[in-house]
Amino acid sequence: YNMIEYGWFYMDEIAFSVEICLDHLVHRALMTYNADIVTGSKTLVPSSSNDSVEWRGIPKSQAQISLVSSAGMDITVASLALANGGHIFLQDGMEGDVPAHSRFGEDECQPNEYEFLGGSQSVKRTAVISATDVTFEYEMSNNYDDHEIYPEDGGRHWKDVLKGVFSREAYKPKLTVYDLVNITLV
Repeated sequence: YNMIEYGWFYMDEIAFSVEICLDHLVHRALMTYNADIVTGSKTLVPSSSNDSVEWRGIPKSQAQISLVSSAGMDITVASLALANGGHIFLQDGMEGDVPAHSRFGEDECQPNEYEFLGGSQSVKRTAVISATDVTFEYEMSNNYDDHEIYPEDGGRHWKDVLKGVFSREAYKPKLTVYDLVNITLV
């Protein structure tokens, strides 16, 4: 994470933003994107392909894929810096046993906002422009499989292996694998 400048990087020509917990809440990727635009687009971030790293500008179209790792955070719509058709993936270490779900308009302070909840979340954002309005639509994916990392019949017990590296009291760790998605072209 230390090499990822300003929460942005490219891998094989795909633009990523990455945020760790509070970074997402304070809009780190989006703020960097906005600051880059208003200061003349001179910010350089790492780009890796063919076993080499070079430096290039933050993409004008925003991230094709956003990644968030957290301990008590959900996807925040106001923090998204996604290209049209881009996907965000969030994995929360505190609510990993809560199924992903979304709701709209239930927060009385933000009645026109989507809320995405649960331990593992995947959301696609699409821009909608009409003659009289500009808005975004959000589609949460519930197409995933959870896999045990340390099966009960295995030789090692997960609490012994992880000793203090993981929230051992909250829930047994797992690997969440989403169905394939098309990466938006920019």
